[in-house]
Amino acid sequence: HWMDPVCGIPPMNTLAIQWAADHFLGLYKLTHDREWLQQGEFCVGLLSLFQQVWAPNRFGPAYMFGGFGVMNCDGEWNDGRQSRVVPTYADYYDVTGKIEYLERAVAACRASFAAMDMTENHANGINAYSINQAESVSVEVGQGYSPESIMHGAPQVLTGAGAGWTGFNWGPGGGLGASAMLERRYGAAWVDGTAKKVVPVDGVKATIHQWDRDLVDITIASALKDLEYPYTKNREIKVRFGRFDGPIPRIRINGAIIESNAIPSSDNGIAIQV
Repeated sequence: HWMDPVCGIPPMNTLAIQWAADHFLGLYKLTHDREWLQQGEFCVGLLSLFQQVWAPNRFGPAYMFGGFGVMNCDGEWNDGRQSRVVPTYADYYDVTGKIEYLERAVAACRASFAAMDMTENHANGINAYSINQAESVSVEVGQGYSPESIMHGAPQVLTGAGAGWTGFNWGPGGGLGASAMLERRYGAAWVDGTAKKVVPVDGVKATIHQWDRDLVDITIASALKDLEYPYTKNREIKVRFGRFDGPIPRIRINGAIIESNAIPSSDNGIAIQV
């Protein structure tokens, strides 16, 4: 019966909400009763209220967009659970086709990488974390460890001090696992034929120039080359296509025409250089 003395409402924990969403979706898949899907989307809606869509400048260099808080009664930003919600959003996208769910999944995954103590993140002003203790063992800083969360108790937590390292799966391992899952499903860029959108997944950016029944014209480039401390090497990435009503039309990516019969039906994906 405890009530939060500040906001005056009962505590709500994001993991509990996410677990409920997963289970309602499981019930829908077992029964095909849309009532369970409706209940699940209600839970996903509640969960989305906790996803960070802004980054207050007063916290210094910290990329927070897409990350997750813990609950409505605890001051924690960019908590390790952000990688755990990625498959939940992706699963709901696959079932409903609502592109927002996939966009939220990608944002949460990126926030997981933004929390890592690594040279590239520091050089690009993404974070200033310095983790030197991992599970009570001294470690070399800059190796990719992540704090459990930031801003948990005091502003100095922004540097990683006091936040604590709780385990590989709750930090960098979770982010890497979520990223691998997204790429296996959607490639490094996903073209949704129903929403007529391109969702960049792995360090890329995309622009749609034309979309009609005869041609889809897209530019896809590496977003990593635009950073202050850029990664300038070319990468081979996979672009995948899905949710097209009927055959995939002709595709033009970065000026090159790709006929639909050149897209392997096994994974609806093509490899390009960016």
